[in-house]
Amino acid sequence: MVERFAAIPAVPAFVYKNRSYEYAWLVQQIVSARAAISAHNASSVFSIHGDYSPHAIGLFIALALERKTIVPITTNVENEVRSRRAAAEVQVAVTALETGLSFERISERPLEHPLLQFLAQRGHAGLVLFSSGSTGAPKAIVHDLETLIGGSSDRRTRRLTFVVFLMFDHIGGLNTLLNSLAMGATLVIPERRDPESVAALIAAHKVQVLPTSPSFLNLLLLARCHERYDLSSLKLITYGTEPMPQSLLRKLRETFRSARFLQTYGTSETGIATTASLSSESLFLKIDDPGTEWKVVDGELWIRSRSQMLGYLNEASPLAEGGWYPTGDLVEESRDGYLKIVGRLKEIINVGGQKVLPAEVENVIMDVPGVQDALVRGEPNPITGQIVVADVAADPSAAGDALVRSIRLACRDRLEKFKWPVKIHIRESIGYGSRFKKVRLGEGTSS
Repeated sequence: MVERFAAIPAVPAFVYKNRSYEYAWLVQQIVSARAAISAHNASSVFSIHGDYSPHAIGLFIALALERKTIVPITTNVENEVRSRRAAAEVQVAVTALETGLSFERISERPLEHPLLQFLAQRGHAGLVLFSSGSTGAPKAIVHDLETLIGGSSDRRTRRLTFVVFLMFDHIGGLNTLLNSLAMGATLVIPERRDPESVAALIAAHKVQVLPTSPSFLNLLLLARCHERYDLSSLKLITYGTEPMPQSLLRKLRETFRSARFLQTYGTSETGIATTASLSSESLFLKIDDPGTEWKVVDGELWIRSRSQMLGYLNEASPLAEGGWYPTGDLVEESRDGYLKIVGRLKEIINVGGQKVLPAEVENVIMDVPGVQDALVRGEPNPITGQIVVADVAADPSAAGDALVRSIRLACRDRLEKFKWPVKIHIRESIGYGSRFKKVRLGEGTSS
């Protein structure tokens, strides 16, 4: 990969804080970082603290070339930093500053976990990512980085400009980073991930590819950024990490008419698969990846991939017989091999033994005029076990009582009775996690 960088020295690799960094700069940064890492050659596991920056990316590549196990940590909560370093047996913590690299010795102890020992003995670079931890302690997911990267280095050169939206410690964000670099593209790095800031970057740098989540795309529409910024450079918008409401996809297609929409699929455990959407208007996708096998078991998608994890550091392996990973994603399967993600297994609301998928109810609610966003969840109930509750963000011009009546009528027309929301709360906005996904009880590690 570095040889490819050297062959395009004048091409911008990154745009960050209004400055352009060419591939020649990146090559020099990698060389410099490798020299600094050599002073810590006896150590195998290094954490990188912070989000994307040109210096942090150069450090990441240098650590990979030095065959170290890398632990990206983006949180600033001290207890979380300590617990992640401990779970991953971090020996050296590195912070990439604009003035240089700062190294901190964390542990002198030899590696104890067999998976970390395996990577060190094999002489392979490794990667440790952490799940969201919304249903317990975050799982420490271990990858052989050389296997995970796979065919990225074989990509043909393409002069495209990407925004890297998903975070440095997210499998989707790393996938964007590695694919962009492998094709010699330009990566625009946002300092903030709010709709206004991202839209301004797209307009200023003529960004062509935006990988993001449905929730962020909805916020982009609600902020009416397309009316204040020229976003016509966008040619491809990819979305994943959570189900896309059909009504939202329809609005996006009407707004970004020159862009193609592609649904991506992957998990932190199995990596990102190559996919093909049935069309830009469709929520059906096909996993079209020679390195990935799939099957549907009782409505749940199971994946087996060449790029899947070695295992967890702090939990037993979830892999079933034959190496299959049950993703927790519920799907509908068409006759021609296309899949539609309909929800998460852990998000199912159980109403008196009847199963309700939040996304199905949200799709109905979001079709109601005056609704800007909706989040459906379960709430405990002594009689039925759970009831359906809807939090709804309304257009400021919509009357609350009238909107609630319209929502109830729409649900009665299109849903079975046990799926009707018992409670409807009108909110100013819907809460999202730091990764711009709707936060519900039971959120898993799917990406």
